[in-house]
Amino acid sequence: MRAADAVCRYLEAEGVSHVFGNPGTTEVPFMDALVDSPLRFVLCLQENVAVSAADGLAQATRRPQVVNLHTGPGLAQGMSGLYMAAKHRSPLVVTVGNEDTRFALTEPLLRGEVVEMARPLAKWAYETNSVDDVIPSLRRAFKVARTPPCGPVVLSWPMDVLAREVSDELDLRPADLPSSPAPDPEAVERVASLLASAVNPAFVAGDDVGRTRCEELLMDVATRVGAKVFGAPLALFQNVPNTHPLHAGPLPPFPSIARAFLNGHDVVVVVGAKAFLLYYFQPVDPVPPDATLVHVHPDPWELAKNYPTEVAVTATADRFLQALSGLVTTTAAAKERTAAAAASDARAATETWARAEAERVPLSAPGVVAMAHEVLGDVRVVDESVTASLHVRSAARLPDSDSYFGHKGGALGWGASAAVGVALADPRRRVLCTLGDGSLMYVPQALYTAARTRARITYVVFNNRGYAIIKSGTRAAKGRAYETDTYIGMDIDDPPVDMLSLARGLGAGAASATTPDELRHALEASAAHEGPFLIDCATDRAIPDLPF
Repeated sequence: MRAADAVCRYLEAEGVSHVFGNPGTTEVPFMDALVDSPLRFVLCLQENVAVSAADGLAQATRRPQVVNLHTGPGLAQGMSGLYMAAKHRSPLVVTVGNEDTRFALTEPLLRGEVVEMARPLAKWAYETNSVDDVIPSLRRAFKVARTPPCGPVVLSWPMDVLAREVSDELDLRPADLPSSPAPDPEAVERVASLLASAVNPAFVAGDDVGRTRCEELLMDVATRVGAKVFGAPLALFQNVPNTHPLHAGPLPPFPSIARAFLNGHDVVVVVGAKAFLLYYFQPVDPVPPDATLVHVHPDPWELAKNYPTEVAVTATADRFLQALSGLVTTTAAAKERTAAAAASDARAATETWARAEAERVPLSAPGVVAMAHEVLGDVRVVDESVTASLHVRSAARLPDSDSYFGHKGGALGWGASAAVGVALADPRRRVLCTLGDGSLMYVPQALYTAARTRARITYVVFNNRGYAIIKSGTRAAKGRAYETDTYIGMDIDDPPVDMLSLARGLGAGAASATTPDELRHALEASAAHEGPFLIDCATDRAIPDLPF
């Protein structure tokens, strides 16, 4: 068999079901091998769509996913998605075709120095010029991608190498990934002691909680010690069920606001998150000066890096919480704190607010999400609404880490594509993808891939005809733009984008909404539609003030 056939068989053995990409000449051997493979090739009309869709599927399954790109230009097109995957710590195996090695020295047309291009963003990047290294390098790629801290790897395969013959007896067994090491018992005991003596402890739940699906264990521990649980700033998953009484909301990525949330907590335990991922500089630390900080993370590089830390524990979230669970005890004070949180019924107040927002004109993000839940029922939320993200996350009902998928890294164009990957992970559940109009315009080609895969996605575009988040930052600087109310390059209204024609031209259903009644009709049409459906929601164009 050819090396390309062996690659397909190895991917099947790893449990891979989809390969995302846009093929070119250097990928011909691999594409030819797919003819006789059960692997499903997901055609994406732009490489950034391919990488981000694979990122979405990796997040939803917590398993490595595969992207196939076309030599240097394809990798260059996909670099934004690769950057985001690196920030997300997503386990992607990105394969890149390259020119025939037999005349690579002559610098032919399709020769790309892809390893050098990829190295700054990849956990590991390698080009194999020996057919004997194809499967060993692929095996290593999966091992590296899924070893905590996870991340993308890049493999370059020249086309003649994949076309060469290999033995039919080639060992195609995946590598057995060792389990993550147990946390230091002494360190866990110190954490348990701090929590036992705390007057008002708090947890901050990061993405390793959702990645290891241990949010229920976290909330059990929090209940027993009477600790509120905040979501880490800009978390990818809903690491804290927002239906739980101890859920205290996500920490905003602004130092002063995060400090305000954490004030009064004497012990702060950050589990599985960077301490802290922030957006704007302010001359204040998010950690209160009188708080004791505990930090748990699978990557030692992140520990005690930014703020004085009393206890630093190298461990995955699940292993740490399993160890901690056996040590914590419930005190009378802890019971009082838990009871007080339950009595406040904060979730009921949030849902009342969101339902009231659903009657507003112009439409608002929380109101749109509240009505979407009412009409569509149980949905998985993929969010790249940027300016409206905090409102989306508050209004949505998010009971576990499989109910919400967000992004961090700052590159627009992720959400519309990632929604395809999330939809492929569980075709039975509808995906609600919330986007800003600026976000969608980075990769409208994602709508074609959604239509081609018959993905059950309701795309909701909060259309304020501009980049509101940039206007907010510019306004906060109190410069000439603020004085003259002039925001250069931040409006998308001359001409306005015809979202409905764009969506329909790429194979999706579409409707517009300016009032609650129109929104309800559009959502009902979306529920009845077999594939993706875009709703262009006219929202307030007023510039929101940054919260500081």
